[in-house]
Amino acid sequence: MNLDVYAMTEMREKAFSVTNTTTIIVFARKRSKKELFEKLKKFAIKYNISENDSEYICAVKEINERSYLTFNLKGNFVEYLLNDYSHRIVISFSGEKKQQEFFQGYRFNKARGKEELVETNYGCLISNNDDYGTDDLATIIHSNFNNIEVTNLSKNSAKYCTYVNAIEIFNSCDEYLFNAPSMFLSSKTIKIESISPFGDFIDNYESFETTINQLIKDNKLEFISGLVYDKKDEVPFETDKIVFTASNIDLKTGKITLDTKLIYLKKDFPLATELQILENDIIISMSSGSLKHLGKVAMADKNYSNHMAGGFLGIIRCKNKELATAIYYRLMSKSFRNYVFSKKGQNINNLSSSDFGNVKINIPQDLN
Repeated sequence: MNLDVYAMTEMREKAFSVTNTTTIIVFARKRSKKELFEKLKKFAIKYNISENDSEYICAVKEINERSYLTFNLKGNFVEYLLNDYSHRIVISFSGEKKQQEFFQGYRFNKARGKEELVETNYGCLISNNDDYGTDDLATIIHSNFNNIEVTNLSKNSAKYCTYVNAIEIFNSCDEYLFNAPSMFLSSKTIKIESISPFGDFIDNYESFETTINQLIKDNKLEFISGLVYDKKDEVPFETDKIVFTASNIDLKTGKITLDTKLIYLKKDFPLATELQILENDIIISMSSGSLKHLGKVAMADKNYSNHMAGGFLGIIRCKNKELATAIYYRLMSKSFRNYVFSKKGQNINNLSSSDFGNVKINIPQDLN
């Protein structure tokens, strides 16, 4: 509410030496008291909010005393401000692995006793001149602050940088959560492919758009989070209380595998009935240190009695096999993998159940 955002830059672990951290830099200008008052008055007129309204009075008082607001007004003042932006926002993403060095224009020498920052003769951050250039990131961001969009981006700059509308940046106007720039640029900097063994034939069907949450509301499926238990409940020998982990989902085949390590719990551990894997259940990895394995899925071809989904897994349990099959192949598609690759975290990559539930997916209209 109090900042006018002009640019966001996401840099991965190579930005700051060996720290395995993702950094997002926000370039913004603080709104003046006068500007906030003007925006507030226009908002009140649009939503027919009286100047005697208690929230409106509190907002005016805060702006007067603090020169900023600490709460969102009913009618969603944040969403109003985002839709009222006169400019688009520059977003940029460094990419992964060696691509980061090209983006940054520097790399770290990790040789013992010779640790240093080594400048390269290429990069996207700044121009080779002392001043601003033509389409380096510094120039693009500086121009945006002056309400000028750089339209003729070079091939390299277009790979790491683009413009988006302000409303697209926010994942939720109520929770003030940003979408990371990588969500918009991953497909340009990372090779993302379908993990379906048969390719994305699911795209060939006439489809309708929906979400997992909508399908839950329509009573067509349920989503069940995996088992959370104390490590003390694990035992080093086989029992009839077995926990599946993400390693039991074969990325190549999309099937459950028992060839990898299984976790066994104490014999007296209470069996969670709803977490036992049933035929046609879709098991999805909700958390992983590797983006490659985040969001991978397997569809159970039989009931696995006494086998429970672990804490980093989720179960999608559909009312019928046809819907389960459609969702299974959709979650392996390139379009869904693009979404997954936008969920890069600092150390662990996560799909939150609420975020995952709201992602839009296309399901064939005729499931027969």
